[in-house]
Amino acid sequence: MKTSKVLGMVLLVVAMGLFSCSGDDGEQGPKGEQGIPGVDGVDGTNGTNGEDGVDGNANVQAFKIDMTEWVGGSLFQFDMPIAAEERANYGYLFYLEYVLGSGSAVHAVPGASALASYMSDVDYTNGDSSPSGYISFRDYNGVGFDVPAGSYINLIIIAVEINTTGAKATQANAMDQLKADGVDTNDYHAVAKYFGLE
Repeated sequence: MKTSKVLGMVLLVVAMGLFSCSGDDGEQGPKGEQGIPGVDGVDGTNGTNGEDGVDGNANVQAFKIDMTEWVGGSLFQFDMPIAAEERANYGYLFYLEYVLGSGSAVHAVPGASALASYMSDVDYTNGDSSPSGYISFRDYNGVGFDVPAGSYINLIIIAVEINTTGAKATQANAMDQLKADGVDTNDYHAVAKYFGLE
């Protein structure tokens, strides 16, 4: 009896396979109703917060190059803080921060020193050479002036991105715009306030 039941089941399965519907499918039926939304998954953990960036104008960067280890002389060499391939896209303002009594003050480069006993000038390259910039010091006759060690604290460089989409975007145009806005580019604090750096 057991074998006849098993044999019957096997024949039933074979018959279903042989005589099942085959042929062309019919038309697509109508679209059903939207089902209920699923349950939201569990939220993951938040990542760690990063360090806050520097506030200020997105197109302006300020850099301080430490001069406290400088041994003095008529030349201070430094590396420009902007990559060589990007340097031409910026206009630059240079300032020297010096010791004044128990505090500090700043004068523009190029320009006269605080006591007007010598002049300072700046030059830099857009190449990959190091050093890529230097400040030279000279007296009013154009002769190199030896600045004593410890006279300066920092070289401050303000890099203002030039709008390179215009036909005649140059560093001079960027500086002219500051002057047109009434900013004295020889006054570090006025420039820093204008750009939101202080």
